[in-house]
Amino acid sequence: MVGKVKATLFISEEKREKIRNSGLSLEEYFDRLYEMHERFSMDKWNDGYFSLGYFRVCLLRAETLNLLLTHFGDKDLYKVGREVGEQLRSTITNGFNHYIQLDDESKKEMISNLNRFSGWGHFNLENETIIITMPFFTKPFFIQGYIEGLLNVKLAIIESYPDRMAFKIAP
Repeated sequence: MVGKVKATLFISEEKREKIRNSGLSLEEYFDRLYEMHERFSMDKWNDGYFSLGYFRVCLLRAETLNLLLTHFGDKDLYKVGREVGEQLRSTITNGFNHYIQLDDESKKEMISNLNRFSGWGHFNLENETIIITMPFFTKPFFIQGYIEGLLNVKLAIIESYPDRMAFKIAP
């Protein structure tokens, strides 16, 4: 049984305006806020670093990382991306007791999690094609290696633009 608590909460006019503009009710807004607080362990953040479960989180401008990546050739980008994806797959498998399967539902779940947590762009799976809009990385070979390592699939680059990439999952 879920009980309700009545309380008085003093909220500045600026914050009340932000809540109104969200289109959510006050209860919906605070439910979402609490859910994010729980998911990202915000009560465990410290000055200078914070973690998300097993992961240390770092904020880095996309331009900075893409500048670093310009110093690698396509083969090296692919190799590094693949290693990073395999490392994440291993962490998920061992750290969260969640084995990444190759069935369609698992691929859709992983794509959904990339959208929610990675900040690497908007990922969409359509008929064995992964489409990324507004990708964080501008180098398609890094992303190709990363997704191949994470999902343990083989991809072919279909298109690559600064605001859109598409990869076909090989049978």
